[in-house]
Amino acid sequence: VETDGVDLSVGYTLPLGPGDLDIANQTTYLASYDIQNTPGGPLIDGAGSRNKLTNSVSTPRWRSNTRFTYLLGDHRFTAVARYISGYKEDVSNIDLDPYPTFDLQYTYSFAPLLGLEEGPSIDLGVINLENRRPPVVNETLGVDSSVADPRGRMVYVKLRQKL
Repeated sequence: VETDGVDLSVGYTLPLGPGDLDIANQTTYLASYDIQNTPGGPLIDGAGSRNKLTNSVSTPRWRSNTRFTYLLGDHRFTAVARYISGYKEDVSNIDLDPYPTFDLQYTYSFAPLLGLEEGPSIDLGVINLENRRPPVVNETLGVDSSVADPRGRMVYVKLRQKL
């Protein structure tokens, strides 16, 4: 496999009201993904394809995550927009739709306890807020799990303490 593309990562923090807004984006563009299954065999352009027929990985051309975090004292509010571009299902030769999802999280950080450097924190969040289903593919679960999460919306609570 020979591949090339562009990875871009940008971020900026600005004061907003009594807190700070942190904005960050990570985007990847896959320009080419050339697959050669056997030495001397033909080159197959796998960029933007599921690549099931080549025994390679799925390679949507675009992936992007944009995170907005508002920091206000011990409170942190985070929203993440994720985007995976559509790509070709090479088994059935259909175009798969793009897969955007949206996550939310709230974190509260408590004061340090028992002489520890950092206090405990609690996260409350939702992954895939809209319960968006990934594109259907020709697979046992009907989902390309190398690209999308088949579980749908997930709500979580996480307690953390760094020792």
